[in-house]
Amino acid sequence: MYNISKRQSGKTARGQGGKRKMKKGKICTECKQTETQFQFVSMEFEREGVQVEVEGIPAMVCPNCGEKAFAPGVAEQVIAAANEMLDAAGKAKKKAPELHQYVVEVA
Repeated sequence: MYNISKRQSGKTARGQGGKRKMKKGKICTECKQTETQFQFVSMEFEREGVQVEVEGIPAMVCPNCGEKAFAPGVAEQVIAAANEMLDAAGKAKKKAPELHQYVVEVA
């Protein structure tokens, strides 16, 4: 697992320039029913049978439909972290010895 942002108290998230305040929630652009709320979320990614999880992603989340919105640059950071982990896991998987199973019967 990879943690993008350590959890902070209140509605702040540590960014590249230190602390920044998260904007107040807006009406969800997807369901248009409720105001979004600040949360730290996790996302899972998969490539060629390898799965990774990125945690601690600051996002504005709709409590009604679950739609997630990210501040500018956050999505790029998440994708870069996921690709880095998937590349490393893929290389390790290729180097791992292949396991074979043999069944022997003795009569």
